[in-house]
Amino acid sequence: MPSVVEIAVVVLSVATAVFLLYPAPPLSKRLSSWKQRGKIYKHNGLEVFYIDEAGSGTGTVFCLHGFPTFSYDWIKVMPYLKTLFARIVLVDFPGYGFSEKPEDYKYSVFDNADVVENLAESLSISSTHILAHDMGDTVTLELVARFKERSGKKGLVLQSMCLLNAGLFPGKFFPRLVQRVFLIPVLGKIAARFTFFEGFRRGGFAEVFGTKPTYEDFEDFYAAIRYRDGNLALPGVLNFIKERHDNEDRWVRGSLKTSPIPVLMVYGPADTVNPSPTFPNQFRKIAPQHKLIVLGKNIGHFPQWEDPETTGKSYVEFIKGLRSSKSKQYEAGSGTGTVFCLHGFPSSSYDWIKIMPYLKNQFARIVLVDFVGMGFSEKPEDYKYSVFDQADMIENLAESLSISSTHILAHDMGDTVALELVARFKERSEDRGLVLTSLCLLNGGKRGPAGFGDIFGTNKPTYEDFEDFYAAIRYRDGNAVLPGLLHYIKERSDNEDRWVNGVLKTSPIPVLMVYGPADPINPSPTFPDQFRKVAPQHKLVVLDKSIGHYPQWEDPENTGRSYVEFIKGLKSKKPKQ
Repeated sequence: MPSVVEIAVVVLSVATAVFLLYPAPPLSKRLSSWKQRGKIYKHNGLEVFYIDEAGSGTGTVFCLHGFPTFSYDWIKVMPYLKTLFARIVLVDFPGYGFSEKPEDYKYSVFDNADVVENLAESLSISSTHILAHDMGDTVTLELVARFKERSGKKGLVLQSMCLLNAGLFPGKFFPRLVQRVFLIPVLGKIAARFTFFEGFRRGGFAEVFGTKPTYEDFEDFYAAIRYRDGNLALPGVLNFIKERHDNEDRWVRGSLKTSPIPVLMVYGPADTVNPSPTFPNQFRKIAPQHKLIVLGKNIGHFPQWEDPETTGKSYVEFIKGLRSSKSKQYEAGSGTGTVFCLHGFPSSSYDWIKIMPYLKNQFARIVLVDFVGMGFSEKPEDYKYSVFDQADMIENLAESLSISSTHILAHDMGDTVALELVARFKERSEDRGLVLTSLCLLNGGKRGPAGFGDIFGTNKPTYEDFEDFYAAIRYRDGNAVLPGLLHYIKERSDNEDRWVNGVLKTSPIPVLMVYGPADPINPSPTFPDQFRKVAPQHKLVVLDKSIGHYPQWEDPENTGRSYVEFIKGLKSKKPKQ
């Protein structure tokens, strides 16, 4: 009777013979038509397939696909691209699609970036937008790194990047089993020789979709992989996963976090490789300044295939916004230096509108930010809202805007975020990081909020003002996140020693407190007495008894003038030797 080993050898031999004798599937009419639209470019002696199509818009876009697919991924969003751009360039990277696929080639993200730059030069393209997916996102980040390094020198100019689902963050994305097998030396090469259609359709590749492709779609994806024996190259092309780990600092912190060009992320949350809420939370933490669009919960790893309409329209809106908008991420003033304005709960950056004239006279840059979960920022219900996370966002935003030092003007919850920023500033000592110049706090308390209408003094907002406050809260279903946002109240109690005793009491920077006494959250005389007790060295301005919790809204004139006087005093003082 044959042994188990002998049976296994026979089965493996039969499977090998079947697979080796089983030819790669023919190209469908759809794929044949796509192939006929393209041309061949020679890169390092390899044939690289690309399509260069004309559109009715302006400018150029390069479309960079992911693993294990090819340029055909973009066919469903081509109508949107053709209305936007004059040229749409779609490339199959070496080892993919209709490009050459040698098994022994040294596949690399860096080499793929060379392909894009060299192809652009051969096509006389000097500037381009980038639309990318999966591995193509990583190639894009390498292109951005090079663009930053050139700093005005001759080379491909990048105008914007739109990224779709990708494992951008090492340790927070989860390659499928088949990918992990392909990455195992020797075993990966053996496994690549047994890439059967049914295993492909039902296995790892199918798992990444939320809304599944049709049977015919799977046939096309599979045929493109098998074309030119591409299955043999799969272990090699997967080298990009290791490169992501090795170059995290260059690509995530260097290119994504501090991108010199506008960024849009379109994300399908039903993605087993980059699951929700892990991916969107990490993206918001690393790059809060960039726009993130989360698609329907049934959309997975391939937004451009599963939901081409929303993906296409989102991209059109993004590009049109860049072309038509003259808005900046900050307001310019006629003074010197920078100020960050941090609002409170439950409102938004709009809180500062009445004192903007005072700020514009005093500073060169005024940065007003809506915290995550508030105003016009994204408001995910399952996000872990935290003072620490909001402080991260401010530091990351400052870095992305190349702001190395700033004054802080804060109110309510923003006061607490400001105190956390000061705590970090103290801890850094001489280390590199955001330098804080001064701190101005408006009514902020330890206790929880009262009813919104109750916290104002006698100078209450108008009916229209209340409508605006309410609309900002309800925008993007913000009412659903209010319980999560209020976590800062517990954090105040938990971190009293760090923020009150460690920062307010011993602040290394000048502090001004502007206080409205008709505030039921922080009543008088309890609040001013406690402030004088804890921090007698800091200046306290008490406004009229009719002014409540919102000094900047209820009495913008005295609030603004008090702040201007404070800042002018700091600027006029000469540092002692």
